[in-house]
Amino acid sequence: MKTLIVENPLREGWQRRAVAIPDSAMGRNRQPIFLPDNHYMLEGEILPAILISRLGKHITPKFANRYFDAFTVVHLLQPSDPKLRNALTYSSDYVLTPGDRMQIEDTSNFIPPTIKMECGRNISAIEFPDSEAIANAISLISENITLKNGDIIVFSGREGRKIVPEPDLKCRISIPETDLTILEFHYK
Repeated sequence: MKTLIVENPLREGWQRRAVAIPDSAMGRNRQPIFLPDNHYMLEGEILPAILISRLGKHITPKFANRYFDAFTVVHLLQPSDPKLRNALTYSSDYVLTPGDRMQIEDTSNFIPPTIKMECGRNISAIEFPDSEAIANAISLISENITLKNGDIIVFSGREGRKIVPEPDLKCRISIPETDLTILEFHYK
């Protein structure tokens, strides 16, 4: 399983900004995230993601919807300084926690539900990229990398919601209409 972060998917030239996350940086849903002493130098972000459902290489945008069957959100804990973030290239001092897999019935007309993020007293919504951006991401990533069942493509950029990590902060990301919890964690 690979986890790829596509940075700034709605800007021109974003296709050259896909970064792989090593398995050693993966957290677990519904488990605490232990903050280091320098947690004030970190920021959390909740990002939308899709899950790849079949093997594919050189996928055209026209057929990209056949290659994913679920969505989720992920929590990414990273350095708040962009210079440090770029220097580390997602290899250390990062934690990425994927949420539960939310099955999609018809990916050809994928309209993601409203997703609510509750962190402490803050409540906000998380936006997914549109189906064209998802198709372009799958197509462009598959030009260089073979996508496999279970791979996760995370969309970074304006869709995400920032979190200031503080000890004892609890976060819950859910679908309000169904009260399904996709991702839940707390900082310790």
